[in-house]
Amino acid sequence: MLAKIILAHFNNRQRFLISPFFLLPLLFWMAGCKKLIEIPAPENQLTTPEVFTDSASVNSAVSGLYSYMYNWRNVEGSPYKSFITTLSSLTADETYYFSGNRYPQFEQNAIPVADTRNLQLWADSYTAIYMANNILENINMLDKSSQGYRNQITGEAKFMRALCNFYLTDMFGDVPIILTTEVSKTALLPKSPQANVYNQIVADLKSAQELLYEDYIGTGARSRVNKFAAIALLSRVYLYMNKYPEAEAAASLVIGKNAFYRLETIDRVFLRSSSEAIFQFNADQNNATYVARDFLPAAGTGMPNFVVRDNLLSAFELNDLRKSNWIGKVAYGGKDYYYPNKYKQTGVIPPAAASKEDDLVLRLTEQYLIRAEARAQQENIVGAKEDLNKIRFRANLPDVNLVSKAQMLAYIAHERQVELFCEWGHRWFDLKRTNKATEVLAPLKPTWKATAVLFPVPQQAINSNKNLVQNQGYN
Repeated sequence: MLAKIILAHFNNRQRFLISPFFLLPLLFWMAGCKKLIEIPAPENQLTTPEVFTDSASVNSAVSGLYSYMYNWRNVEGSPYKSFITTLSSLTADETYYFSGNRYPQFEQNAIPVADTRNLQLWADSYTAIYMANNILENINMLDKSSQGYRNQITGEAKFMRALCNFYLTDMFGDVPIILTTEVSKTALLPKSPQANVYNQIVADLKSAQELLYEDYIGTGARSRVNKFAAIALLSRVYLYMNKYPEAEAAASLVIGKNAFYRLETIDRVFLRSSSEAIFQFNADQNNATYVARDFLPAAGTGMPNFVVRDNLLSAFELNDLRKSNWIGKVAYGGKDYYYPNKYKQTGVIPPAAASKEDDLVLRLTEQYLIRAEARAQQENIVGAKEDLNKIRFRANLPDVNLVSKAQMLAYIAHERQVELFCEWGHRWFDLKRTNKATEVLAPLKPTWKATAVLFPVPQQAINSNKNLVQNQGYN
């Protein structure tokens, strides 16, 4: 099922305008693994056993996984390139699209089952999972490599599989769990309950935590995951699972690693050199992040793309440095519009090395917010206040005082809204996991339905797999 979707997805070149530069690594992967797509490898392509003959070739395969997730598709976007951030900002209450006719299905939370961007969210994530599974199935061929090296590669693959499964289940709900490249075992897999998906994510991340190096490797500053990236994502998943002691403990491990991680000033958070960064996607391909290209006003015309909604603007308190630093303003047609401005580089002028921006996937501030929420849920209001006030102090805001559990949770939810806005779907997922989506979105969106908290399973996936069931609320 998934293999058919992947092939159809890749071969539709006219629709997606796939660049050969990005297509070749994927063809290499697909041709190099007969189990993946059930076709023989072309004579001029390496087969899987040849790919995994030495550490250099495996390192290339791992780099290819990172590159696929962030640099695949040179037109519009893909999930980990920008869509998770940009499209979820529309489905939540953060932005609307200026022209009103590019992403109305997401802005109005009425996504057709045949929507191509929705299919990308599904199929691209499963493709990355297949790539990770291929690494996991073949890494032990490197019998001459050190055990530490094999552990690192295994940990990276498990982390990426966990990351993809996290976004799949938080966008689509119950989804198939794919742990092999054997199509005969995966073609007709039904959905697994979200609880089981979360359990698989936890298992992968706990294993990755044990396998990964503490130090960062590679040429990018923090563009390959380490032990603390696995722990950071694990703390988030525990929070989503309402496992508050575990979420607090995991976040504390990351926060306590102060030789690596420290809160940065607001203007430095999204730089490559940020001490707040736990894991970043390297943006050297275009000298800019893809979300910057989407969010910043169009070059030449100055026309805004994604406009920040009034309710987000009004959520910022007076003198909040995040509003002045992370929200931009542009005059267009005689009116001022506000737009997300966390990333400021478009790549038109290559930035100096010291000021380069990378796409920040995991960062320290979220760990403080996770721990604050986990502590509040356990009635540790003093500890929650201490964590929250560290974030507020950096934003130039006064401390919050001791309050009730309900009040503290409301403070934390507000702080997450203004800290993590337009960033990797945090606001959209927060509204859903706290059961606030209908309360917040129904007044803003006349077409809102409670079932819209889940995206539809792509019709193409259902057509290929009789055991897949459509999510409630979609035809």
